[in-house]
Amino acid sequence: MRRIEDWLRQAEAALNNAKKNIQFEDYWVSCFMAHQAAEYALKAVFQSLGLERRGHSVYRFLEELNAPEEILNLGRRLDRHYLQSRYVNTFHEGAPIDYYTRKDAEEAVQYSEKIIQFCRKSIQGT
Repeated sequence: MRRIEDWLRQAEAALNNAKKNIQFEDYWVSCFMAHQAAEYALKAVFQSLGLERRGHSVYRFLEELNAPEEILNLGRRLDRHYLQSRYVNTFHEGAPIDYYTRKDAEEAVQYSEKIIQFCRKSIQGT
């Protein structure tokens, strides 16, 4: 079953959650949810192609889709948030809440928005 719209709705919900968490100053959550939003949108693209992909690397998914370099770079940046935003042991000391800033969260949301836009255009072109 092709679930393109479900993946896109989930992507938008995750993106909205990322934006809301900036207001709550939960910047680490915003960064993680921005990554998730991009990942969900990319899975929608694969669904539109009749494919299913597992995994979590936004960059690798974009690479497989032959995305432009600018979009690939956004994927690289978002992938940094998949583990580091959630796990204490990814830092020498302290917790993710100590390391994430408003700027990090706002940038992650912007990157995710651009990737989602790329995904929507890719789906329309199929």
